[in-house]
Amino acid sequence: MAKILVAELVEIARSLGLRRLEAEFNGERKVAIRALEDLGFSKLLNLPRHILDMKTVPHDYVFMGADLHVDEEYAGVGG
Repeated sequence: MAKILVAELVEIARSLGLRRLEAEFNGERKVAIRALEDLGFSKLLNLPRHILDMKTVPHDYVFMGADLHVDEEYAGVGG
């Protein structure tokens, strides 16, 4: 379900003329990371043990991004 929602957000972003989307996760969110990779996102940064949770357990920080290819003729249509 989350993958469908993110795919819809990507399409909305394209229709609004956005050129890039970014997301950040702790490294244990493997399913979310894989879903975004399937949608064209790539890992831009991975900082091992950079995030501490509420119990001070360290986790990796993952920063991802996707360039959006926008057809200039249709950018902003529907907004």
